[in-house]
Amino acid sequence: MKNMYRGLTILELLVIVTVIAILASVSFITYNGVQRRASESVVLAALKQSAESLNVFYSRNNDYPPNLAGTDYIPPEGAVLTLYTNAPTVRVHSSLNTAQNAQLFINACNANMPVVSGSTTYNTVCYYDGSNIHIKGEGSSGVSFSGPNISESDIALNCGAACNSATGAIKSAFTAQGGTYPITVPNGVVPIPDPELSDPGSATDFCLESRSTKHPDVVYHTIHNEDKIEMLEGACPANPQLHYP
Repeated sequence: MKNMYRGLTILELLVIVTVIAILASVSFITYNGVQRRASESVVLAALKQSAESLNVFYSRNNDYPPNLAGTDYIPPEGAVLTLYTNAPTVRVHSSLNTAQNAQLFINACNANMPVVSGSTTYNTVCYYDGSNIHIKGEGSSGVSFSGPNISESDIALNCGAACNSATGAIKSAFTAQGGTYPITVPNGVVPIPDPELSDPGSATDFCLESRSTKHPDVVYHTIHNEDKIEMLEGACPANPQLHYP
């Protein structure tokens, strides 16, 4: 009687290993696809809800406020927002609490993302990571600023000239709006209040951008449209009339 419990041949083992590898690869691709679609849903929801908040604010004030200031909108975890407007003056805050001050820095940081030089993307998105501020990057260009208290000298990107320029632009946009150091990292995202200017002039046009912190290439935008909120794939297009802050 033949032995029914003979060992597997090398060929049979290779077939089994190959099948397992294929199944693992398919599962990984499927998982990544599910994660990406989830990120896309969060980004789109944040964009739609924040645009609705902007429209409500405009109907009451005839103005689109930089940083969504005064709308009380807080984006969900996993999405960051950047608002570009045609505001004639920079709105300055003089009495931000520590959480609002940190949020102003995050907004200024994301307004200067992504950091690109030639065909290389170095940094993509800024967000809170526990008690730290993290700037996601490709390869070794990602950085974390250890909190909860972060000084101006702590803030630096590390990819050379392009990152030096971005670092300067982030700091300038932050302090120009009344941001101060040190930055104390809060427990989470907070809304920014109205600035204290009595007559800042009105912003009548905007582009609002929503980007994923998990998949920074998942980004959508919407532009000023009184009839409807149309969400378009990609970052805000270049428009010399719109700016941050």
